[in-house]
Amino acid sequence: FSNAIHRHLEDTNGLLRACAPWQEASNFPAAALETFRSVQEIGAALLKELELLDSIDLDDLKPGWGDRQTVRMSRKSAIAFAQLVMDRLDGLQALLKEPAARIKRQRDEAAAKAGVEQQE
Repeated sequence: FSNAIHRHLEDTNGLLRACAPWQEASNFPAAALETFRSVQEIGAALLKELELLDSIDLDDLKPGWGDRQTVRMSRKSAIAFAQLVMDRLDGLQALLKEPAARIKRQRDEAAAKAGVEQQE
């Protein structure tokens, strides 16, 4: 779990760095659509990891994990950390939602226009 969360955190921070100049300039390039999709993919993967963590049955503890209370506290801390990553992803998704929709709409319109021109 920790390796997966660390990877998701690194990916999220990379996306935040990529979006910062766009946000400052209020100018979102075409890459914002792909970035928006990446945010959604990372969010979905993070939710799967959280579901796996949350499904640990404390009655099936292995001795190497520690006692029940230690595992509960560790799980609680890991979930809280993952929630911080998720909050960052939610912020990115909110930031990119409108520009991504606009870019997608522009691409769709251009593709439709190109299709009409080819038919003529």
